[in-house]
Amino acid sequence: AKVLEGLNKSEILAEVAAMHKSGMSVIEPAELTGALKGRQNLYSHMQGMIKNATKSVLIITTEQGLIRKAAQFKAALKKAKDNGARIKIVGPMNKEAKSAAAELSAFAQMKHTDSAGFRAVVIDGKQAIIMLHDDKAHPSSDFGIWANSEFLAKGLEGLF
Repeated sequence: AKVLEGLNKSEILAEVAAMHKSGMSVIEPAELTGALKGRQNLYSHMQGMIKNATKSVLIITTEQGLIRKAAQFKAALKKAKDNGARIKIVGPMNKEAKSAAAELSAFAQMKHTDSAGFRAVVIDGKQAIIMLHDDKAHPSSDFGIWANSEFLAKGLEGLF
């Protein structure tokens, strides 16, 4: 009984009660990450993430990637913009990609870079997909890692 009385007056019980009220739960790292194989799977996952964005979308891509994204993500980017998300696309916007960049500028702030050195998508400062190959890989061999990690997402956003 004395142990229970001591526990009742301790800070530990107050912390446990606060965690219970705020709904904290244990999250396994495996629930926060995933592997996506094949460009079509990557794009499908990206499209869903972009459509549901409410704060921000950051896309870092290549010249050919910019052309593909203009063809595939217009509706998703429009939905994100309608949701109030700020959209920024970073990549080479010269030669072939000029018209794609012009199309996407209706939804996004465009930022030219000769080469970012990687491909990624960051949503709402909370989720990110990082591609592990350049876009010269065969579409079926394209591979990315999705992470629901504010730490990673904010770090990537800070680069641009």
